[in-house]
Amino acid sequence: MDLGRSDVLHPLINDVGLDPVAVLAEMTQQRYLDAIVDALEEAMMLGITGTPSYLLNGQVLRGVQEVEALL
Repeated sequence: MDLGRSDVLHPLINDVGLDPVAVLAEMTQQRYLDAIVDALEEAMMLGITGTPSYLLNGQVLRGVQEVEALL
């Protein structure tokens, strides 16, 4: 599934109850680009390279975790 394609995203956005036209238009604005770049840089500094990843008390937990590991 290529999430970079609007024809793929359109039905997914619709399925979660949002307006696909509005969401796709917002995605082209790059209004949040600086925040996204900052978050990516911070993740890289912490050694986070994929999802899901969790940062708890300074420790990075990678991959799917049991609930007990997150408590």
